[in-house]
Amino acid sequence: MNALSRALRDQLNAALRTCDADPEVRAVVLTGAGDRAFSAGLDRADLPQELADVRDDVATTANTDPATAVARCRLPVIAAVNGLCMTGGLELMLACDFAVASDTARFADTHARLGLVSMWGLSQRLQRAVGSARAKQMSLTGEFVSAPQALSWGLVNEVATPGRLRERALEMARAIAASNREAIMATKRLIDDGEALALPEGLALEQREARAFFQATLET
Repeated sequence: MNALSRALRDQLNAALRTCDADPEVRAVVLTGAGDRAFSAGLDRADLPQELADVRDDVATTANTDPATAVARCRLPVIAAVNGLCMTGGLELMLACDFAVASDTARFADTHARLGLVSMWGLSQRLQRAVGSARAKQMSLTGEFVSAPQALSWGLVNEVATPGRLRERALEMARAIAASNREAIMATKRLIDDGEALALPEGLALEQREARAFFQATLET
């Protein structure tokens, strides 16, 4: 079920760092192995260590927090959600830039049911994706949301048949890759940084970043 063990999280961070540093890579598609799940969330075997780290106030890193690993990638990361996407897996998907889902995919946040609270950004990213009322519905009830419902809520961008899912995600990645790599990264950064700003501040940010971008382009 692609549970997010510490070993898998470490490997994911390493793979993203490799993609980020490779000048030939312009977009990343992240999907789950097999057909059953994108990710069922944290590996329960790691839960005692995770709770001990919280108790001891151990700082999280990109190796321990997969959402941070995704968010730090300068390239667009597309989630191809191919089955169950639950709790920590949902946090991972929300950290991606956008998502396409199989029409059989299902989404749920079961933190509260497990007596836990999210630590990989779900409480903040989910409400920004679907609105606070729907985020509360998902997180407080723990009920599953179907792929069509996720599409109508804005949780995912598109829905495809299982046999078409990966190809559609790759089509999106190829469309991105047809553009200039530096412009891709600059545009992603502008959207991410501007999300937390009021419109006037966001417009000012765009002007500053555009000047810096074109100046760097002229220099090279």
